[in-house]
Amino acid sequence: MKDRHINYANDTKFKFHYVTRTVSDEVQVIDDSRKHSQPLELIVGKKFKYETWEKCLQTMTLGEISSFTVDKKLTAAYPLVAKSLRDIFLGKGVAPTHSCAMTAMGENVLGYEDLNKLMANPEPLEFILEVVDIELAGNYEKDAWAMSSEEKTDAVPKLKEEGNLLYKEKQFEEAAAKYSLALGLLERLNMQEKPGSEEQRLLDEQKVPLLLNYAQCQLLKGDWHQVIQHTTEVLKICPDNVKALYRRAKANARVWRVEEAKDDYHRVCELDETLTNTVKKELSLLSEAVKVHDAEDKNKLAGKLFV
Repeated sequence: MKDRHINYANDTKFKFHYVTRTVSDEVQVIDDSRKHSQPLELIVGKKFKYETWEKCLQTMTLGEISSFTVDKKLTAAYPLVAKSLRDIFLGKGVAPTHSCAMTAMGENVLGYEDLNKLMANPEPLEFILEVVDIELAGNYEKDAWAMSSEEKTDAVPKLKEEGNLLYKEKQFEEAAAKYSLALGLLERLNMQEKPGSEEQRLLDEQKVPLLLNYAQCQLLKGDWHQVIQHTTEVLKICPDNVKALYRRAKANARVWRVEEAKDDYHRVCELDETLTNTVKKELSLLSEAVKVHDAEDKNKLAGKLFV
């Protein structure tokens, strides 16, 4: 390994290709990431599965291609890493590799014959790494998994504000994506808290305006089932939320859940009398739509009876 070490800060993102080869007399290629559509990503300081690669990359610059010959003491973990990467690239997901699972699988521990042999008899390996991109910390938007709890907490109001601006510009698809990202971060934070705790309750409260905004975007796009799903989630947190009831009522009406729509509309009136006239209009439109729908069904049925 090179003596040079560049001081890349934590959270620097490397995108790189790798070729793994044996260093015996008959050189064999074990893995080549160029076979896949995307290079691999590694973020410094985020405990990448194979620490050796992180150390190698921190000696490299953008566009550089370098070869590293690594002693077998440091390659023993490679078969497990290679299995995970192959499974991901092949769309298999990542299977458990703890000792019980390995024992149950017998000799075919990893599901790849070459990796099984390498695991049974570790040997030195050559890694040829090519750095195709380097993004310095703070110069890119982190994926949720790479964020600290503090970063997730700080990102939520920013995403909400960005979503609101996009909504005002009638970019409903883009606005919904921002609200969805914020909701995903809150879900991750929620999972860290004790069920039923005050912390979870506060996180749930933060979800409400995001869920409502997301539902409104879907309402305008005509994705009725998404509206029903997200407003129902709001109502689990705030059973008397008028906006959620009203938006769910409109969506229920569009998917012909007529009684559910009526129940939601009536509850809206009970909670906010100022919306009574608006609800009456919606119920009148719903009644007319039901009459037309029923008449169309009768005509279709009559046509079938007299064919």
